[in-house]
Amino acid sequence: TGSAYIFSQLKLHGISCELVPEYAKDKVWEGNEEIFKPENQTYIFGKQYFRISRCANKVDVVVTDSPLLLSIIYNRDKVLGEDFNNVVANVADSFASLDYIIKRVKTYNPNGRFQTESESDEITKEIKRLYPYMF
Repeated sequence: TGSAYIFSQLKLHGISCELVPEYAKDKVWEGNEEIFKPENQTYIFGKQYFRISRCANKVDVVVTDSPLLLSIIYNRDKVLGEDFNNVVANVADSFASLDYIIKRVKTYNPNGRFQTESESDEITKEIKRLYPYMF
C-alpha cells in the first residue's frame, strides 16, 4: 500500500517513475512455496534485480516494496554465504536509493504471506540490523 501510494503521488506531481512490485509476492499468491527454499534465493534476487534494472535510466524514480538488500536477509544457504551477500550489496549499491521501513500500525494481515506475525517481527529486527542508520 505504501509503495503504491508513493508511486501515485509522484505520478500526480509529474515525476517520471515506475512501480516495481515484489517478485516473491507473485510466488506467494501462486502458492509456490518451493521457490522459497534457501538455494533459490539467487533466483528470487535475479528476478527482482531484473524488474528494477529494466526501468533504470528510463525513469527518474523506481518505487518498490522489495529492495534488493532483502536478499541478504533471506539468504539462508550455506553455499551462497557471504559471497552472495556481497554480490547483493554491490548490486544494490549500484543504484542511488532511499530506503524506508514502515512501522506496522494495523493488525497483522497474513493474507498473501507465508510468515506468521512473530516471524515477520523477527525479519523486521534483521532488517533493522541491516539498515542501522535508519533507527
